[in-house]
Amino acid sequence: FEQAIAQDPAYGLAHAYLAFSLVMLGGYGWAPFDVLSQAQDLATRAIMLARDQPAGHRVLSFTQMYLRNHAGAEHSLRRALGLNPYDAESTQQMGYLLTLRGKPVEALEYFDRAVRLDPMHPPWYSQDRSLALYSIGDYAGAVAVIQPTPVLPPWTRTILAAAYAQLGELEQARFHAAKINERDPAFSPVHYAKSGVAFEHPADFQHFAEGVYLALGLAPE
Repeated sequence: FEQAIAQDPAYGLAHAYLAFSLVMLGGYGWAPFDVLSQAQDLATRAIMLARDQPAGHRVLSFTQMYLRNHAGAEHSLRRALGLNPYDAESTQQMGYLLTLRGKPVEALEYFDRAVRLDPMHPPWYSQDRSLALYSIGDYAGAVAVIQPTPVLPPWTRTILAAAYAQLGELEQARFHAAKINERDPAFSPVHYAKSGVAFEHPADFQHFAEGVYLALGLAPE
């Protein structure tokens, strides 16, 4: 994307996807502030250069979400969906954002719509959905949508362990908690529970952390 911009500085989509890449490489919710700020500037420029493209608005929402500007993120994402209401990934992203905003029931409607738009969707659609199900207390539902995933990244395994813990199935919870670091030894489920998910409201942090701590056999802080 940097090479594309070097050849055509007015290529708006390249600015949008460079911003998106920076956030992902920076660690999503753990990306440093300067990385998120740079990505936000790039996404804003993308919108200026390609006003008729939803990608810039979607990526701007993505960066705003991790900057904890939840209202701004929702505004930007609704702009993206206004430009293309049939974009499955923007629809899925709205479901995740609404989950973070404490509106998991409304989020599930967007997740359903995203699956209808893209029946051959990638596994992370189900992983995002699991967090909404966990948030409404449907822990069995959260387990059910995660279990078919063949390879679980550590953050998804953390949600799975927390859901099992909330169900009272502590043997399964401890089994999955023990496997969290198989793919990434540096990943901290405690840190993830405390700050890795960009929830807007403290009660949602507490609810998620409760399940994670229970799965790990730790006393809540």
